Amino acid sequence: MARIRRAGKGTSVAPRRGVYFVITSLLPAALNLLHPGCQRDPGASSGGPPSSSASAAPATAVALEVEVREVRRTAMSLRVEIVGTLHAADEALISTKTEGVLRRTFVEVGAEVDPGTPLAQVDRVSYEVAVAAAEAALSETLARLGTPDVPDETFDLTEVSAVQRATAQFENAKYTYERLSRLGTTVAEQELNDAAARLRVTEADRRLALDEAAALAATAGERAALLRSARQKLTDTLTPAPPLPTTLGREGAQRWVVAERLVTEGQYVNVAEALYRLIVMDPLKLRSRVPERYAGVVRVGQAVELETLGRTAPVVGRITRISPDIEASSRTFEVEALVDNDGGATKAGTFATGVIVAEDETPVLVVSAEAIARVGGVTRVAVVKDGTATWREIRSGRESKLEVEVLSGVEEGERVILRPNSALRDGIRVAEKQR
Repeated sequence: MARIRRAGKGTSVAPRRGVYFVITSLLPAALNLLHPGCQRDPGASSGGPPSSSASAAPATAVALEVEVREVRRTAMSLRVEIVGTLHAADEALISTKTEGVLRRTFVEVGAEVDPGTPLAQVDRVSYEVAVAAAEAALSETLARLGTPDVPDETFDLTEVSAVQRATAQFENAKYTYERLSRLGTTVAEQELNDAAARLRVTEADRRLALDEAAALAATAGERAALLRSARQKLTDTLTPAPPLPTTLGREGAQRWVVAERLVTEGQYVNVAEALYRLIVMDPLKLRSRVPERYAGVVRVGQAVELETLGRTAPVVGRITRISPDIEASSRTFEVEALVDNDGGATKAGTFATGVIVAEDETPVLVVSAEAIARVGGVTRVAVVKDGTATWREIRSGRESKLEVEVLSGVEEGERVILRPNSALRDGIRVAEKQR
C-alpha cells in the first residue's frame, strides 16, 4: 500500500495513482526479460500447436564437437599389475668361528668382495700356542711308537721297539725252558720251575707291550686329530667371504656387497658372533602378491617390467617362483622374480611398480583408455550414433596404458568419444572432429 503523506495537521492526501499504475504494469515485462525460459508458448496455453519460433529452436542448436575412436578387435597381451620391494637376491650374515680380540677388519660398508676375500682377523697368539702344544704331544707319541708318521689300520704293531724287546725276551725264555725240559732228570727241579715261570712272565710282558703299542697308536690318531683341530681354529681366526649361492639361476651374480659392518677393531668377539652382513645386488629379487583370478595365467619364465624412482628406463626381469597356495584372507598368491640390476644401479629395498607380461595373443575387443569413464564403480563409454551421443555401461577386462579390453557393452566398429566430460548427456548432438 502506498504511504499517505500528511499535508497538514489532521489532513490527509490520496496517493498518486498514476505512478502506482506505471510500476505495476512494467513489473511483469521486466521479469520476462530476466527469465526468458519462463515464457510460455501462446499455443500451449490454448491447447493449440506450438509456435514456429519454438519448433525452430532445436534445429538451430550448436552440436558439441568431440574426438572419437572406433572399437576394434586386436591381440592384447595380458599385463598384470604388481607392486613390491626389490630385495637383495641373497644375503649372508657372516659370523666368526673363533673367539678372541678382533685385531683387524678389512672391508667397509659398500665394498664389493669376491668369495674368499678376507673380512676380519681375530688375534692368533693363543691359537698358535695351541697348535704348538698339539704338535709336541703328537711328536712324543710318535717317538714312543718309533715311527715318524701317524699309524693307520695297516700299521704293524710288532715293529714297535717295546714290542720287539718283549718278544725277544719271551723267545729266549721259551728256548731256555725247552732246553731244560729236554735234559730230564739231570736238571734240578727248582731250575726247571724257574724257567717255566720266566716263560710265563715274558709271555705276559709281550702281550702287554702289544696292548701298549695299540694304545699308543690310538693316542697318536687322537693327538693328530687335536692338532688338525688346533690348526683349523688358527685358520678360522681369519674370516673370509663365503662362496656365492648357486640357486640364482644366472651368471650375473659374481660378487658380494657389504651391506653392514657389525663389529669394530679391538672388540672381543665370541664364537658365532655376527661380523658382517653381505648381500647380492645383481640380480635383485622382487616379491609381490597377485590376485587369485590370474592364477591360471601367471607362469614361471614370464617377463616382468618394473618402474622405480630415480631410473628412467624400466627394470626387466623374469618370474622364477610362484607360491602353490592362495592366501585365504586376501585371495592372492605370491610370485617371485629375479630382476637385472645393471651392476647394482638400483639399491636393495627400492619400491617398484610394474606389470607381469603374459604371452596371450588372442584377439579381443578393445577401446581407447581415454574413452573410459568410471563413476561410482560403474564403467561407461559414450557411443556416437547418427550424430548423437549415448552413454553405455560396459564390462572391462585387461587394461594397458593405451587400451582397455571390453567384455560386453559395445560392438566392433562402433565409435566412442575420447575424454568425455560432465557436459555430455544422452541424446546430445555431437560433431566428430576431423583428424
